[in-house]
Amino acid sequence: MNLHHPHPPITQPQPNEIMATWNRWRRYPGARWLLSRIIGWRIPFTGKTYPVIEHVAPGEARVSMKDRHSVRNHLRSIHFGAIATFAEFPSGLAMLAAAPPGIRYIMVELSIQYVKKARGRITASCQFDPALVAEVTEARDLPLNVDVVDASGERVAQARYVWRIAPRTAAAA
Repeated sequence: MNLHHPHPPITQPQPNEIMATWNRWRRYPGARWLLSRIIGWRIPFTGKTYPVIEHVAPGEARVSMKDRHSVRNHLRSIHFGAIATFAEFPSGLAMLAAAPPGIRYIMVELSIQYVKKARGRITASCQFDPALVAEVTEARDLPLNVDVVDASGERVAQARYVWRIAPRTAAAA
């Protein structure tokens, strides 16, 4: 009997790995979609919303999501849980794109305010000063805000994600 898990172990994406991959592949047709799927595979729960990376730079990220049946609720709009999961993605991307190598990170807090029903394609964006993570010498919290808008540019939600970032120690690695 094979006791091994059917999927290979999923490792936490590392800072700079995201930016290096984005910079190397973004100019090719279909690269945004493919990179989004790869990250979705490495972060399976986030991948369930099928986010597509539109832009990523140190301290900045913008992703979009199509309105599909799998993320809808009984009101024929995008479920608030799907929006919260989707909106986490650009906060993590922006943080990873700005963070130095050798850190570990985990989201420790989430608050979200829904403004209106979301229908159609939505876009979530996060922007912050990359200097906030230029040097990580001890564990600390990094609060990041994310705006979610619909295709007309109207805000559907505003979220705040708090990431705990710390230097990676040999024991934690």
